[in-house]
Amino acid sequence: MRPRRSPSRPVRLREVRPTVREPAAARRWRVARPPAGAVTTLSSELGISRILATVLANRGLVRTADARAFLERRPGAPDDPFLLEGMDRAVTRLLSALQSGERICVYGDYDVDGLTAAAVLVTVLREAGASVTWYIPSRTAEGYGLNAEALRRIRAGGSDLVVTVDCGTTAVAEAALARSLGLGLIITDHHTPGPVLPAADALVNPRRAGSGYPFEDLAGVGVAYKLSQALTAFLGRADGDRLWRGLEDLVALGTVCDVVPLTGENRFLVWRGLELFSPPARVGLAALGEVAGLDGAEATTRHLAFAYGPRLNAAGRLGDAERALRLLLTQDEDEARRLAVELDHGNRERQALEAAILEEVVERVVREVDLETERAIVLAGRGWHEGVIGIVASRVVERFARPALLVAINDGVGRGSGRSVPGFDLVSALADCAGHLLRYGGHRMAAGFEIGEDAFEGFCRDFLALARERLGDDDLERELSVDAVVEPGLLAASVEEFARELALLEPHGTGNPEPVLAVGGARFLSVRPVGSGGRHLRARVAVGGRVFGAVGFGLGGRAADLRAVGGPVHIAFRPAWDEWQGERRVELRLLDVSVEGPGP
Repeated sequence: MRPRRSPSRPVRLREVRPTVREPAAARRWRVARPPAGAVTTLSSELGISRILATVLANRGLVRTADARAFLERRPGAPDDPFLLEGMDRAVTRLLSALQSGERICVYGDYDVDGLTAAAVLVTVLREAGASVTWYIPSRTAEGYGLNAEALRRIRAGGSDLVVTVDCGTTAVAEAALARSLGLGLIITDHHTPGPVLPAADALVNPRRAGSGYPFEDLAGVGVAYKLSQALTAFLGRADGDRLWRGLEDLVALGTVCDVVPLTGENRFLVWRGLELFSPPARVGLAALGEVAGLDGAEATTRHLAFAYGPRLNAAGRLGDAERALRLLLTQDEDEARRLAVELDHGNRERQALEAAILEEVVERVVREVDLETERAIVLAGRGWHEGVIGIVASRVVERFARPALLVAINDGVGRGSGRSVPGFDLVSALADCAGHLLRYGGHRMAAGFEIGEDAFEGFCRDFLALARERLGDDDLERELSVDAVVEPGLLAASVEEFARELALLEPHGTGNPEPVLAVGGARFLSVRPVGSGGRHLRARVAVGGRVFGAVGFGLGGRAADLRAVGGPVHIAFRPAWDEWQGERRVELRLLDVSVEGPGP
């Protein structure tokens, strides 16, 4: 079976600009216009509301068969793992290691994708009878990817074969060192290859030229999962399906947390994996969900991204990612509870560090950066914790709507992390500034790099010049994509139907975002800040003769402005089910408020 792909038909967008009377931090709205006739056809032939049909058409699903398959989460036949270039060589090398009793080391990464990928492969190799260990590099001491000292330690520890997950595609020098040490090397990864591939026994990456695999957006854990499928299939294990199925919670978690597109095979794998979270079947994830305060509700991608993911990531950010991997692998409930509590405490520490650095960065941006001229933000600091600057960079992009690079300087070397906006390819820009860098890697929207302190000034100058050249004013405007504008009366009468239907579009993530609706004629009856520091808000909103409860995450700073708006306003929102004291009802998750609104 081959996953169906969403057609790439373009969607026309209608631009909406808020007026000067807007409450602070309002964004430009763009209302999607689906292809003519598609909404009527989908609504009629699928028996769905025009709202759901509009959202499907906005996602490029304008053919009835494609839309039906999407709603039914039918991927078609799973893609054959042996379509991946290098898979046959990887399996052959692993079989040789199993037959000769070689010791295998799974070399992972310290983020959730790398940790879950390592857990997948360690589990499968153990099931196959391998002598297997693992190595997770320290973010602070070693940085991302294969490194020479780690390979020497692995060889000295008695391993004969290294299998990487979520890293290694650009490790040309390290692969040569492995060979000189007598270490076998299989690379599994999903990052963009460089001009020269490392000389490994096998390299499996859906993004390598000539891969032959029809879906290139697998996460690192997705590639590890395909290798596991290929290996167990070749071994002829009768329980292969059971084994694969039991790994899909890890696949879903790593895929969601690595923010790869939730389309095609990824969407199907995440949907399947979510079923293993309600409740979590894995001992470690059950314990982690408990300390995160999850109440046993049906799991969604939000739970994975904002409850499980940050606690696992915090271990790597603060220097000991191996605890997170042990949590994923343990079958001992007492150990799982102890590790879960440690990871939760680490996450709280991470949050405090993040808040302190963010406050400093925002103050420096206001003081040092000419936002009228500069299209990007590049700052370095001493004493910054390099494990959290990536998250801080994301917050800076959210606040200032432009790419942000933050560099933690220690002992003459800077480790940087960057986040971008859709119109700016971050890793391409770093490539154009590579003469200043010791190394770099990543994606269009997120990247990391190392730089000598003495090279920072020249890098900063050249990177900012590239940003001024490649980014226009429109690229830096806050923007909110709206799927459909709803009449107030229709919303009041049919919001429960909308909430039920829109749930069919899950799981959500990059490439399949949660739908955004807009409605006019809304009046705020009450508004109050809630949460730590009043960061969020709760409100009662009257629309179409009905009063809704509403919550705005991150909108607490706008509470006073919203109280001051006298007349009716337009709101952008998502309908969501809320349960309180046994009662289930729909509330509005506010995303933005506009006085002017979408217009006719």
